[in-house]
Amino acid sequence: MDTLTAAALAGTSQRPSADLASGTDVDALAERLAERLPNGEAERTLLLQAGALAVYRLAGRLPEALPADPPAPAPAETLPVCSPGAAELLRQLLSGRNADLLPEALERMRAAGLRLPPDLLPLALRSREREPRQALVHVLGARGRWLAAQNTAWSWVAQTLVESAETLPDDAETIWQEGTTAERLGVLRQLRAVDPARGREWLAAVWKQEKADTRAALIETFAAGLGSDDEAFLEAALDDRAAAVRDTARSLLARIPTSAFTARMRARADAVLVYKNGALDAKPPTALEKDAIRDGITEKPPRGTGEREWWLAQIIRAVLPSHWVRRFGAGPDTLIAATAASKWRSTILANWTQAAVSFDDTPWIAPLWSFWLQPAPKKEDVDRDGLRALLAPRLPPAEREAWALAALADPGGKHQPDLDATLAVLPRPWSIPVARTYLAGLRACVAALTAKSPNVSPWDDTLDTAALALPPQCFDAALEPFDIPADNRHWYIQQFSRQLDAFADAIRIRRRIHEEIRV
Repeated sequence: MDTLTAAALAGTSQRPSADLASGTDVDALAERLAERLPNGEAERTLLLQAGALAVYRLAGRLPEALPADPPAPAPAETLPVCSPGAAELLRQLLSGRNADLLPEALERMRAAGLRLPPDLLPLALRSREREPRQALVHVLGARGRWLAAQNTAWSWVAQTLVESAETLPDDAETIWQEGTTAERLGVLRQLRAVDPARGREWLAAVWKQEKADTRAALIETFAAGLGSDDEAFLEAALDDRAAAVRDTARSLLARIPTSAFTARMRARADAVLVYKNGALDAKPPTALEKDAIRDGITEKPPRGTGEREWWLAQIIRAVLPSHWVRRFGAGPDTLIAATAASKWRSTILANWTQAAVSFDDTPWIAPLWSFWLQPAPKKEDVDRDGLRALLAPRLPPAEREAWALAALADPGGKHQPDLDATLAVLPRPWSIPVARTYLAGLRACVAALTAKSPNVSPWDDTLDTAALALPPQCFDAALEPFDIPADNRHWYIQQFSRQLDAFADAIRIRRRIHEEIRV
């Protein structure tokens, strides 16, 4: 805080005039101004001094002296620059207009082996989102990478390059010792991928000196190259004072099949699930022991959830689902069906789903998916759409597509899942059959509108997803006009008409991207 601000906050009567010096040429001017004022007008003196200092600062400043050894010039470019048309499109996208189309444009630039023109580099380097940054580093060119090295605010470029490099940089240890937190994370993650033991040694040497949030980020790098040799370090981290560190350590230990943590959680799970005479039921614990709390089972449940249900859920989701196949001698389909009579069925299956996704337990994905596609019973308190969204990315693309085509054939069906959620998990761009089926369904919905139609559900929720996912072969079909009844004044339909305009704008921009950036 400067002296004038401090004096204004404390009060002029609390600060002698000698304390108001700013250390600039303004001080001499302020003395001359003060001589013309009656004695005792300290407030006016302060205001005059502040005004003079503000004008002084606006007038500019002397440039800093150049360093004795200026940086070497940027190396020569090896990539051709993109076309002026592509540059103008990228300028709009980088400025925030239709920014959700930027990843596609950057990916086409990378695939075409093109770079950004020099005048776009400062705008590109100001990017704050992780996804665009990961794509931008490939199109900055030699000059862009050089420019990024001159400004610490753009250090994300060096970090991203380290993370994406196929080999560890020669100065990896220097980066680890002297780099920013982001750079250290990048080089440690890469080292863990090629030499887990050395990465663990690096972290162990500085562990006690790191701040809590830094420890939490650094220990996440153990996901690369994770193995039984990491168990001792992670087990000790269960007693860390930072909750985020403890949580990460637990999730990593659970992925080491031979860890003591995994054995403890399996023993708890074996005590709460019972399979007898073809029926599977649960016996949730009635109390928690201290060692269970240390292993991450929290006592207090979320609002609306009972304690025993909450403890049961945490225990089940911490165990690889395939453990139950070995323990009970039955496959996933049989075990899922065996829960039919249990009052804990939803809790068991929802947390088997969480565990199957967390541990990437492939044999359980399709059986659980099939179960959650079934109609929900009355009073079921489970987010089936959310669970399907977790499972869908792990299904084979052909199976996801078949599911989407079935949903498009009956978008308003009573037992159909949310249409936009169904389409959102498909690989992009969509296949031509899915895209054509989607457009045909959308046009049929619009054609059926009348002057009294109140809504266009569920198609209105799908337009943003479709605008990004339709393949180029369907751009022309998507841009054919939609005829909204002119005499329909319902606000919902008018809003849908604006959504269609935005959909068409996005498709036009995507078409220009594909025309200007040819791969």
